[in-house]
Amino acid sequence: MRGNGSLATPGIRCPAHVIGDTGTGVHIIGRNGLTESEISHIDDTGPSVRLNAADGVTKTQDRLIVKSKALSGQFEAIVLKSSPNAISVGHYCMELGYYFKWPPGKDPYFVKPNGDKVRFYVHGNVPYLDEEHSVPALPAGDEEGGEIEVLQLQSGDLVPGGNVSVGSDVEPGDAPVSVQKDLKAIALSREHLLTHLPKNPWCHACQRSKVNAKRARRKANKAARLAEIRVFGDLVTADHLVSKNDVSAGIDDESFGMVILDHATTWVETHPACAKSADEAALALDKFMGRQKIRVMYTDNAPELVKAIAVLKIQHDTSTPYRSTTNGVAERMNRKVIEGTRAVLTQAGLSARWWPHAVKHFCFSLNISVSDGDSAYNLRHGNGHFRGHKVPFGSLVDFRPPKVLLKQFPKFEKTTMPGILLGYHVGLGGKWKGDYLVTPLQDWQSENAGGTLRIFRVKEVVIESNRQVQFPLSPVKEHMERTLGPHGESTTVELEGIAEPVKLSNKEPSKWVYLSDGDADDGTGEAQRNDGAGVRKRYASTTRPRVSQPKCGKIWERPTRMSVSDLPRWLMVNVAVPQAQRELATLPP
Repeated sequence: MRGNGSLATPGIRCPAHVIGDTGTGVHIIGRNGLTESEISHIDDTGPSVRLNAADGVTKTQDRLIVKSKALSGQFEAIVLKSSPNAISVGHYCMELGYYFKWPPGKDPYFVKPNGDKVRFYVHGNVPYLDEEHSVPALPAGDEEGGEIEVLQLQSGDLVPGGNVSVGSDVEPGDAPVSVQKDLKAIALSREHLLTHLPKNPWCHACQRSKVNAKRARRKANKAARLAEIRVFGDLVTADHLVSKNDVSAGIDDESFGMVILDHATTWVETHPACAKSADEAALALDKFMGRQKIRVMYTDNAPELVKAIAVLKIQHDTSTPYRSTTNGVAERMNRKVIEGTRAVLTQAGLSARWWPHAVKHFCFSLNISVSDGDSAYNLRHGNGHFRGHKVPFGSLVDFRPPKVLLKQFPKFEKTTMPGILLGYHVGLGGKWKGDYLVTPLQDWQSENAGGTLRIFRVKEVVIESNRQVQFPLSPVKEHMERTLGPHGESTTVELEGIAEPVKLSNKEPSKWVYLSDGDADDGTGEAQRNDGAGVRKRYASTTRPRVSQPKCGKIWERPTRMSVSDLPRWLMVNVAVPQAQRELATLPP
């Protein structure tokens, strides 16, 4: 008995073996292979379809919803009296944005728009979708050594609105003319300037900062573990970035960066530090977690990570020591973070020592980017997408300075001033409360050469969306690096929205101070100063402990007053970590 699709429960499980057919424009299911129960789900109320079959023209109204585990979804198939089961490769590629690849001598596969792979197997030179032994779709990145690759491609890893992937092998003239025009527009868009993903052949920052050796393709397995990763903290990986020498140190002497990635939400953070120690690792993980918890961590067996994870009482899985391929997910994220940070620094016109601010901005931009209708920000916090301004690193903004500076303005002067954005101030657990980090443009002018650069933490930032994004310091860097000297002491830059040309110093400031609303510039409040010699000081605070990096010469001190939210961290550094270190030291080798 034929079922009516509007009455019967729609959908059947996909047959065990389905051909991946490039010769059909519709999906086909053979009625001869269906059970009585499955036949009852056939809908014969739709319009008729004419097909050119092997035995002539066939006309049918029968349709069936098929649910596929391998494809992680469902599709509508035409039901024929006697036919092999087949899915239309053309439908998935032309209408759904899939990519079909069949390497010589290997199994073919689909690449979904989000980067996941759907593999086929080959029998008699015919590709089949294997539902019986299918696993959740594999991510597009490959690896060796058998460890699971869970990381999904981030926002923009495929060109929006098309199937053209932009990578290191693409030249500006290789793509079709229509695609070239799109890529030119994308290269100047605010979204691309946030993360510089994917690599765009028309973006000079991408081209200059993302030149790498070609990598070998590797195989992946253990995909069954994917099913266990559902919510934040189910699986987190961590690895360190290490500066090669003192030249690569950050503005506050940071030489290391701990990259932490949650696989369920793809939330990523990088925590710069002056030392590669268990104390620093514990602090970074504590800030990454916030009020949430990490269930399982996967690392490369680094001693400082092992100790920190033990102190935090997190389940720990490890990769093969000294073999980066077995920690492939963390290694690839490290590469993405390094390349992205290089790109935003190049675009901003800032030197490499500003990498601590750039790397934080890049990671947060990844988290707030929307891909496939969702973002890591929403997946983690569940409060919708990021509602603040999406501002590229090093770009020109107008901001309302702190009160101590605002009081110096004339009574009827505007309450904003031009500045350069250095990032977002993000609290524990990735919570953003509306604060931006901005430095005044006037501190980069030639009149302030050798003076102090102020870095403000403010809430009010003005973005003029009708104007193209401007990077004031980029022309200075271009002038210094790509023209013959003598260069003089300043470079004149014309900026839209500023009436007079601005003379910017060719030399970056060697001293800087961190200020928030309520801080004065005389060493009171919570101002942090750097005297240019790697010595960073945090002045007395009545509401929070004084925190510093060990290598920078700063020590944790318990203040006379401490907020409840700061107490767990103080106990972690001053009690839990030292105790764990003493216990570990007594263990036999």
